[in-house]
Amino acid sequence: MAAACEPISTSINCVGDGDRCYTSGYDLVVGSQGPDGPILCTAAEAQIVEAIFAEVSYTSPQATNEEMQRAYRAADKAAEKAAHDIAAGRPVKYSKLQKGCAG
Repeated sequence: MAAACEPISTSINCVGDGDRCYTSGYDLVVGSQGPDGPILCTAAEAQIVEAIFAEVSYTSPQATNEEMQRAYRAADKAAEKAAHDIAAGRPVKYSKLQKGCAG
């Protein structure tokens, strides 16, 4: 089972009759990766990717549709790069954690 958000999908496994569930990982669901992107192991890693996505995708309320689309494409690429860097053990810079699917 998964809870899909952008840019992170939370992988959830349940035991028994589904009465006890736990998060088993976080998948990147943006850019060229689709749901088969890098798997992040911790909520902290997923929150970093969410923070980078939120920061890069931000546009002013007066942004045109084209400007918003450009920002989301850039955010997809930034989130994808961050997830790959985290999975490879490389440091990732971000400004502030955001509340999203990862916590």
